[in-house]
Amino acid sequence: TFAAAPGGEQGFDLRLDAPRIAYAGNEGTVRATAKGTPSALEWSVQGRAPEGSLSGRGKVSASAEGRRLELESLEAQGLGESLRLASPTHVALDADGGVRIPGLALVLGRGGRLQAAGRWGPERADLTATLTSLPLSIAGRFAPDLRPDGTISAEVRASGPVSRPEIRGTVQANGLKVGADWGRGLPVASLRSEGRLVGQNAQLRAEL
Repeated sequence: TFAAAPGGEQGFDLRLDAPRIAYAGNEGTVRATAKGTPSALEWSVQGRAPEGSLSGRGKVSASAEGRRLELESLEAQGLGESLRLASPTHVALDADGGVRIPGLALVLGRGGRLQAAGRWGPERADLTATLTSLPLSIAGRFAPDLRPDGTISAEVRASGPVSRPEIRGTVQANGLKVGADWGRGLPVASLRSEGRLVGQNAQLRAEL
């Protein structure tokens, strides 16, 4: 439905309900809503398929400074794993073309946390993404003969001019071992690597 809102903006209340969507031999469902005005709306989405599901809700607002996407909840499930938003947050799309993320954190069902914070553009960048204590057992679905175990943590930071940012990254893996029968007796290992990339110049160092 559409109606005039206070201030002269066009108001709307839209709903999508698709109880059966066929694709690639599978079927799924989608439900979505959007209510408000072009400068202030609330949204929600729910989707389900044989491979998993996705749900989320939030708000979008606009002003002279740019647009603001608020994430109140977000959760995805698939391949026996789950990923959810740790706490409400927002992403700012500034009028000058820059993107600001004050703090975005996602939590995995088996453990592990993915975070991002910083700014990208319009001219300079300072953006950091971190992965904390991700269990390697998640990869067991793709390598059942290995049954890998241990945890991995990583950090990537991009800084400097967006036309030629400096990207630095570290990866730390602890308690690495193979759970398969043939791997019994193998020592537990750790791995640390560091890398730097600027333009086409790259440096990499690893220690096992």
